Amino acid sequence: KTPGVYAVDASGQRYAIFEAYAPMYFRDKTSGLAFSPDGTKMYACFQDCGCEVSGEGDCGCMLEFERLDGRSFDGETLNL
Repeated sequence: KTPGVYAVDASGQRYAIFEAYAPMYFRDKTSGLAFSPDGTKMYACFQDCGCEVSGEGDCGCMLEFERLDGRSFDGETLNL
């Protein structure tokens, strides 16, 4: 399994909002899902993204996303 953020619509159809495919992310976990106050940015964290900081080979990373159309992530649909 790969980490990411997923959505399910009213009909039960599942969508990946984002998903990590690289082998370094396998068995990692997504945490800390949050949105900016205006809803235009989405934040998520990987608990162990395989990076190295200060000699530590095990650290997390935070990702920031914006929609290409500049709209908010709020609402019933993302027009996927």
